[in-house]
Amino acid sequence: MASWLLGCAIASGQSPSGPFDIEVQKVAEGVFVACRPDPIRSPVSGNVTFIVTEKDVIVVDATIAPMAARRVIAEIEKITDK
Repeated sequence: MASWLLGCAIASGQSPSGPFDIEVQKVAEGVFVACRPDPIRSPVSGNVTFIVTEKDVIVVDATIAPMAARRVIAEIEKITDK
């Protein structure tokens, strides 16, 4: 997981992302991390970790702004219906 988080901190060479664009990566069974594809830009936003259990979803740090949180929720809904 540490190496993937480091990857979140390195520019990918793609065109610049929007301020609230995110990428989701599975880091373990039921454990996911959402981060910006280009984290070196403003506004600074933390990574979001979410864990999908048998009964629910646990979200750690819902991010910096309501728009970003809505995008994370949309990504969670692509993975699970919980």
